Amino acid sequence: MQNSFFICNVFRMYYDFSFWILLFAYWILNFPKGFFQIFHIFDTLLYFGIFSIFSPMKKILLFGMTLLLIQGLYSNPIVLPSPYINEFQVFTGGHWTMEVLLDTEDYFWLDSVKVQNNAGFARVNAVSFIPDYGFFGFSFSDSDLDHSILANENGDIFTVTIYFTWGGNSMFTNSFELRYGNVTNPHVYAPTASQSIETFFTQSVVTLSDNPTLGLPNDTSGTFGTVSGIVYDLNGQPVPNQSFKIDNYFTTDATGHYSTRLFSRIFTWTRIYYEKWPGHYASIALTPYTYSMKPDSLITRNINLLEDLLVGIDPGTRNPSPVLSVFPNPVKNMITISYTTDLTSTVDDPELFIYDATGKIVIHKPLMNRQGVINLPVNLPDGLYLVTLKSGNKLQGTRRFIVSQGK
Repeated sequence: MQNSFFICNVFRMYYDFSFWILLFAYWILNFPKGFFQIFHIFDTLLYFGIFSIFSPMKKILLFGMTLLLIQGLYSNPIVLPSPYINEFQVFTGGHWTMEVLLDTEDYFWLDSVKVQNNAGFARVNAVSFIPDYGFFGFSFSDSDLDHSILANENGDIFTVTIYFTWGGNSMFTNSFELRYGNVTNPHVYAPTASQSIETFFTQSVVTLSDNPTLGLPNDTSGTFGTVSGIVYDLNGQPVPNQSFKIDNYFTTDATGHYSTRLFSRIFTWTRIYYEKWPGHYASIALTPYTYSMKPDSLITRNINLLEDLLVGIDPGTRNPSPVLSVFPNPVKNMITISYTTDLTSTVDDPELFIYDATGKIVIHKPLMNRQGVINLPVNLPDGLYLVTLKSGNKLQGTRRFIVSQGK
């Protein structure tokens, strides 16, 4: 009797183990066919008679545990790599070559590639793999398709879709679309035969380039044009001596003028970064700033801010009192200026500068202490003025005031 009981337990342990092995193997072989595959699993178990050896309560518990297991597995689905067109060049007659990168270093699950433009779509028959890019990449031309589709040199829309194979199933990742020339919402102007279109994935930038780099990693040489103008604040006044960033960092001069380099693209900015305190940048809204740039071109665009600039010093070191304040405002004969600089700084003693509307310095006052209150007689024409507090080369704060002598 005891031997029979022992043999029965061994038999049940074997089927317990077989149950979980079969369950796991079934899931692996059929991944990822959907949540309701659990019912097929239990159909299979019933067919083999394995599930019948468990009691009704144990069947319920096993069903619930398996349901939770599969639900947990499907709550974190596989994220497929996304493709982007790293570089694209159109040649005379509409022939073209493109490089495609995936944001992964693995390529073992790549199945096929489809290219589509305004002339039709085709499958890619052959690619040349690109080494040493940091990502998985390959290049191909119109001659590498199952049938050639030529590009419109004046404007076209190219879409690349990557198909993958996983677990015996075919699925596709997100496509990447490149638009240029005389189409709706183009990324860039139509490139000439000596130019290419390059993508800088980490910055989400598509730009024209005078320096094609097919077969080599992209670089920014030949991709910039120059824009200049005046930065105006919320009240329509020039913003002097303030650092900003769009594609590159730049600083306005004493009259609010700026000049910087922008990628050669057709783009609209709705926000801009400014240096809130030394080394720290924050973004604020601006009137939509639309520009169309070609490499090495020069355009003029003013920047109109839609929010106040909140400048000062690092809150980890600043005094809780205001950095700079003026009283009264408007000013008649005397102005009172209260200031506080970075008390932990070891740079030069602070200085006050007062500028008129043209950016000319009309008052310069060296300060002996890092905080205090001073009174300055004002003998200036009526108008708008800007007072700035500097410590060394660092701007500590700015305030605007109006002089109104009255009649």
